Amino acid sequence: MSGEQVVVGVDGTDGAARAAEWAARRAALWGLPLLLVHGLRWPLYEQVHLHQPVDVAGEEAMRQWARDLLDDVARRCRARGAVDVRAEVVPGDPADVLVRAAEGAAFVVVGHSDGGGVTSVLLGSTAAQVVQACARPVVVVRAGEGGAGGEGAGEEGTGEEGAGEEGAGEGGTPGGAGEARGEGGPVVVGVDGSPIGGRALRFAHEFAERAGVGLLAVHAVADGAVPYRVEEDADLAECARLHPGVRARVEVVPGPPVEVLLAAARTAGLLVVGSHGAGVVRRALFGSVSQSVVDRAACPVAVLPPHAGA
Repeated sequence: MSGEQVVVGVDGTDGAARAAEWAARRAALWGLPLLLVHGLRWPLYEQVHLHQPVDVAGEEAMRQWARDLLDDVARRCRARGAVDVRAEVVPGDPADVLVRAAEGAAFVVVGHSDGGGVTSVLLGSTAAQVVQACARPVVVVRAGEGGAGGEGAGEEGTGEEGAGEEGAGEGGTPGGAGEARGEGGPVVVGVDGSPIGGRALRFAHEFAERAGVGLLAVHAVADGAVPYRVEEDADLAECARLHPGVRARVEVVPGPPVEVLLAAARTAGLLVVGSHGAGVVRRALFGSVSQSVVDRAACPVAVLPPHAGA
């Protein structure tokens, strides 16, 4: 994975802690340092009712609370196998802090709320802002993905058994990319022949190669859409050349993009989508398709902003 470290936003919520544990396993697997970042925006804590000590009365006390929080999360990450773990409490808006910390990172990780979508104050607006401003991919880890369930699967399974020839195209060789479950499941990526789709495809191949899992590239064909030709997608051919060890297949599936992607990702370990980021409303939601799959997917979702490097 290109990049020098994995960066995680930590805010005191359970979702952020689970995201950090998920990131710790990725960092351990790839031999990358893990950076835990807490953006200290005083007096935001009084507004969001985090689990801070009841006697917190000032900024310095909150700094100490944040340092203790990061120390605890760092211990949990080391227990998940991460060796090089650093933690920083940085004054400023959480999204701005994460974006600055992400420079040169492989990717940024944030958590997802258990109810009602991405956490509304810290990891809702922060996730949306980070996706729009960050030059690196942003992985949103849903509730339950960072804990013990499926532990170690990402390091063991390959997700390649039991597939036939159907759907194999220029993007790679046929494989059972849809067969594995949980963290050992394949990387599923949405492709559409666009530049952002190409960046998502390259990120997905590199992720799959590091994890030792299969890859399924999916193109959704809506009614009246311009036909998508697998053999004409230069990014698929380039990824197959650069990552010959990744067993990949391509599927062209009729239906709305969100539903097609969610169906394909039911057994995935990671879903990768690109955000085109067009328009004020879409910028606020970091893209209608990406927003919908983040809120509904049963696995972590990597969102590549329009300008993301991968």
